[in-house]
Amino acid sequence: MNEGDNEGYALGRLEHKTGKEYTDVTGGFTFGNPKLVDNAGLWVEGNVVSNNLKNYAAHGSWILGYENQWFVGSKVIANLHTQKLDEAHGFVAAKFNDSFAFFLTNCLARKFRVGFWTPNIQYLKRFQAETQFELDEKHQLKGSPTSTVAFTHKLNDDSAFKAKFDISKEVYAHFSFVHKINKNLQITLTDYANPLGFFRNSGKEQYKLGVSLEANL
Repeated sequence: MNEGDNEGYALGRLEHKTGKEYTDVTGGFTFGNPKLVDNAGLWVEGNVVSNNLKNYAAHGSWILGYENQWFVGSKVIANLHTQKLDEAHGFVAAKFNDSFAFFLTNCLARKFRVGFWTPNIQYLKRFQAETQFELDEKHQLKGSPTSTVAFTHKLNDDSAFKAKFDISKEVYAHFSFVHKINKNLQITLTDYANPLGFFRNSGKEQYKLGVSLEANL
């Protein structure tokens, strides 16, 4: 269905994965209108998923946007047999000068993520950072928060250097160098290690080096 600014789609899908004894059946719809009223837009999606036509789950999500800058939304997954929620997520987000900030919550698990990404840092194509934390049943901080910091530096038109740091009690770094040999061939070199462990005891530190070659024909 497409009429004016409205866009709607119906979905039907059969999916069978190797190793599973049953086939997943999905039916649902998607509706969106970026100009529902003045400067506000709405996107809604609903699906019913069945495992072997016995267990049914409903997936529903919506996003409300204002002036293509402010966003709020949620997603829920409910078991139609037990009539209970299995998952409930919510988010708020904002976009400023091509930068994006967000706050996500997994309500039932009491997990939260806050972060941002931006292309507006000199010498970096993209920089992003986020922190995740969890609360216990008394709504007190559970464990230690974990953080991720990542950036991409474009060396030239054919090469880029990427780095990501996972920060908790230890710091683990993921590095990759991507080089486009030609329009059909690309090579990627990767490394994963604890950079602080290298200085403490480099002989015992384990490194995970990798090489991949990607061809598009």
